[in-house]
Amino acid sequence: MKSVLTIFFAFLLASCATQNTENADIFDFKFGLLVGGSMNTLDVVENQFIIPHRVATKLPYFGFKINSGHYELYSVQTIIYFPSAPKSISGNLEGSPEDYAEGIKSRVNLYQGRSVVGYRLEPGDPYGDYKLVVLVNGRPWQEVDYKIVPESA
Repeated sequence: MKSVLTIFFAFLLASCATQNTENADIFDFKFGLLVGGSMNTLDVVENQFIIPHRVATKLPYFGFKINSGHYELYSVQTIIYFPSAPKSISGNLEGSPEDYAEGIKSRVNLYQGRSVVGYRLEPGDPYGDYKLVVLVNGRPWQEVDYKIVPESA
């Protein structure tokens, strides 16, 4: 199944007009374009909330990073709110394109220390305003508002 938005977990990443909803003092969080030449080296260097629409990228090219400040296990799940229905859902996302208004959830993953979550877009993924909610240990922790724009914009 092709992905409207494919999630790849390498280490974990995120932040756009971000808003901490809980545990703000525990983690360092950034959202934006990914840098690095392999899945193991992906990183977010600076917050960026306008993301160019690119398809067929070898690696995820945008996402978020969490530096937990400790080495205890923590769980991460995301909910993505699309501006309109994507053509398909795949990768780590669960649900169907019709769920876009209620938010499409990812599977829950466990991490220790630093983590980065990266995304790739597919043809047919909508342009516009998105919202990403990051849940840490089952509770809303960070909200990111970002925009997908044509690559030439």
